[in-house]
Amino acid sequence: MRYSIALLLALSLGALCSVANANPINGTFGITVWNFNCGTTCDSGSALEQATNTNPGATPGNQLAAFSYTGPINFVEPSNGSNNIQAFLGTAGGSAIPASLDTAMSSGNFDLTTLIQITGNVVGSIGGYIHHDDGITLYQNGSPVAASAAPTVDIATPFNLTQGDFNLWYVEANGLPARLTMDVTRVPEPSSLLVLGMGLVLIGFVARRYHKKS
Repeated sequence: MRYSIALLLALSLGALCSVANANPINGTFGITVWNFNCGTTCDSGSALEQATNTNPGATPGNQLAAFSYTGPINFVEPSNGSNNIQAFLGTAGGSAIPASLDTAMSSGNFDLTTLIQITGNVVGSIGGYIHHDDGITLYQNGSPVAASAAPTVDIATPFNLTQGDFNLWYVEANGLPARLTMDVTRVPEPSSLLVLGMGLVLIGFVARRYHKKS
């Protein structure tokens, strides 16, 4: 009987862990990268330093690349400290990053700045945290659903998305460090909730019967 209780407990905990597990979102995304000099008069409040879809630096003349990327959104400063866009986007281990991005990413005093847009699609409601150093804004259906609009220290911004397309904007400014990780906890599937609920009910029922017999 004790073994039965232990088995049911293990199954229920397994279902619970599968519900709560968080990992970087992984899939195929569209990535567009712009790189420009903001100028010596820029600071963190400048429109050119904002991770928004209205950033005036997002022009054809500043665009370095627009490409399809397959892999996780889990970009961090390279271990060798390289201040390079191609190296930064390559840290996630996804598909090849274009050679046109083999260039410096940002510099101090809010001068050289990189703006990145990532577009994707989710098939169900998801939520989690975007870990970032410098600003981000996450849009869905044309409206921001998560934002830290100006360059920051490394922080985690919570988000929730419903089914459909999304756009994530990220700005890297004022020198390193750099980070952009989109950690996702999927909304529990009904089947997972059913397994968890049945397991907990059975544990209570079996434990009660065992207690009465003892």
